[in-house]
Amino acid sequence: MRQDSDADARATADAASAKRDAATQDAMAREVALEKARTEASRSRENVMAIAGLLLVAGALVIGSAGLLESRGQRRQAVWALGVGGLSVLVAIVVFVLRPSGEVDVPLSALPKTRISTPDAALGKLMCTLIPERSRITISSSDDVPIDWGAKGCVNGKTQYVEANGRWDRVLVPDAEQTVSVLSFDPATRVYSNTRYLLSAAGMTAARTARGVVPNVCNMDDAALARLAGQQAAVRAVLPPLPNEKLVYSCKSAR
Repeated sequence: MRQDSDADARATADAASAKRDAATQDAMAREVALEKARTEASRSRENVMAIAGLLLVAGALVIGSAGLLESRGQRRQAVWALGVGGLSVLVAIVVFVLRPSGEVDVPLSALPKTRISTPDAALGKLMCTLIPERSRITISSSDDVPIDWGAKGCVNGKTQYVEANGRWDRVLVPDAEQTVSVLSFDPATRVYSNTRYLLSAAGMTAARTARGVVPNVCNMDDAALARLAGQQAAVRAVLPPLPNEKLVYSCKSAR
């Protein structure tokens, strides 16, 4: 148990380090995306201002040519040139006034998605493989264990776990077996464990009495979760100090 506790502490530290690294990478990716958006906004503003300048210069030249045509007695052409030049100048003024501000307004949907999930997020279907060096097996199977980890500690769509300090627990006291199982899952390290206590008939009676009636449903309200946490604490209080078995698994996405 001491070795397993040390291994669990190392796994927790590694998960925290990986979470910090992921947060740093996400922040850098978001900053790169924002800088790219700033550059594109500045370039767009400069391009529009250049277009406005070209229109203004072109309009001035055409207006100047209108004066030249008038001096040559070509009044009709001069009027057309004056109209085109004036329109060009007007469009240049409008384009300049309506130029982009250059400020960045990037919607959140356009930024890179964060890869850090909350402790109560759904992980979907997982396949959990036994870690022999962290386990003590006497009679249980060492086969892989599939679980479907839903949001807010709902497992396999029907079993509610209770969260405490980032870890989710559920104490199972079956009516037809002489074994109490304390199931635990850490979403950060994806370590799943099953601590089993093989009890006598009197021990099972005490555990069942402490358990009371527990609905096998998910999506409990706060009052029901608090009641379930109290029932689990009562069962833990009547368990022996050491378990008979402890099976520790490493879980990965079933996909």
